[in-house]
Amino acid sequence: MTGDVDAVLNDTSANKQISRAVTIQRICRKDSTYDFTIINARLRKHGQSTLNYKIPSFKIWTNYYGAESSTPSVMYDTANIEGMSESDLNSHILYKGRYKMKESSIPAKKFILQANYADSSGVHNGALLRTINDTWYDAKINGEYKLRTLP
Repeated sequence: MTGDVDAVLNDTSANKQISRAVTIQRICRKDSTYDFTIINARLRKHGQSTLNYKIPSFKIWTNYYGAESSTPSVMYDTANIEGMSESDLNSHILYKGRYKMKESSIPAKKFILQANYADSSGVHNGALLRTINDTWYDAKINGEYKLRTLP
């Protein structure tokens, strides 16, 4: 993800309507048919009480035609658009900028990158929180500690 991401991260206001233009590239190592590039996608923080946490959740629009955007979003069905001619690019545009996460899903134009984590500030059952954190910390997936987060 490139573009005005820092402006989104550094925005400490409670206004969730402020969004910025970004370019997003997804490369799927298992199946390149799920690769995409979005130019002028919109990105903003997402959440209520978690809006200004250190690691925020994000809302992404793959096709955006809002008032603050003079250039609409364009989504291509490939991750490698550099050096392509305009006619080649046009042949890779996804209809209405909608993306399917898997073959059986419905194409969507809005996605949430959720950054959930638990702390003890609002937990009523601290023992349960400690159990979950201890379990996740020691859990191995395919021989790796994939659920561990930085302190």
